[in-house]
Amino acid sequence: MAALTLPSRGRRCWAISCCARNSPPGRPQAAGHSLGHELALLTIHGVLHLLGYDHGEQNEEKEMFALQDRLLVEWVAEQVEALPARRQDERDRRLLDKSRYFEN
Repeated sequence: MAALTLPSRGRRCWAISCCARNSPPGRPQAAGHSLGHELALLTIHGVLHLLGYDHGEQNEEKEMFALQDRLLVEWVAEQVEALPARRQDERDRRLLDKSRYFEN
């Protein structure tokens, strides 16, 4: 297991860089969400550790997980909101790719 030690918030913080590799393969399904959601969750969780958050104590866990949940909801909401525009961009790109066949 790889780890990176960083000074943060007046103490040492351990950030586990390979948490996704060490997670059981069926974890997203068991938790009731997609692999994409699991990767977003692990990314946010890891970044919070890099910023010095921890969940070793009950009050730390409450603070970190509340922030993690809020950030995850915001991130997912942004992705859902941006999806129609990304789909339209893809349709436009395909149409433009096809139109080059009509050039002289």
